[in-house]
Amino acid sequence: MKRLTLILLLFSFLEARAQQGQMAGFVVANATDQKMQLLVDGKNLIPTGIESGTATSGIPLTLGSHQIEVSIPAKSQELRPAKAALTIALGTCPILVAYVEEAVDPTTRQVKKALRVVQLAQKPQKERFITTTMSLVSPPQPVSVSLNGTPVSLTYLKPQVSEGRRFVIADGPNQLEDAEYSEKCSQFCLVFKGANNKLRSILVPDMIYTW
Repeated sequence: MKRLTLILLLFSFLEARAQQGQMAGFVVANATDQKMQLLVDGKNLIPTGIESGTATSGIPLTLGSHQIEVSIPAKSQELRPAKAALTIALGTCPILVAYVEEAVDPTTRQVKKALRVVQLAQKPQKERFITTTMSLVSPPQPVSVSLNGTPVSLTYLKPQVSEGRRFVIADGPNQLEDAEYSEKCSQFCLVFKGANNKLRSILVPDMIYTW
């Protein structure tokens, strides 16, 4: 009954939005080590939250400008919510990624953490098998992994493009992803620090959702 109530509430919200104008969508990925809350124009669209290491499918919104806010309830005393402006237009589907940025205070030498939101630079296509890997590991440092068996060093927030039907990324003996694509497409692989500082990753399709 509770699940049915949530579905009906979301349907009512989307129906009201649809009556106001055309809709497109966006995607949110949670590259933090805790469950995350998402507010869009002050409304909580996903009451159950977004689990660590996961991404939503397309979330429909009316065309125009919106205000996004993400927060981590479990760390509300440590991390302030992060806000971002979002523009929704036909033929687009922005991907927003929430992550924790760490920096060392030059005076106190203490590590300070801040919740951030970054919008990915997208190039959706259906002609090749493309995966764009990006490190969100902070403090910024080179991250050594293997991509399809080849050792590479990922630079903080710098995309690294690879091509192939099969995509495998590993951190030493720890395999992060092993995906074989059935259709030509573009994907993002986001590498971040999970619990106990272990590397984790999220695969996020770079595609356009329609309603």
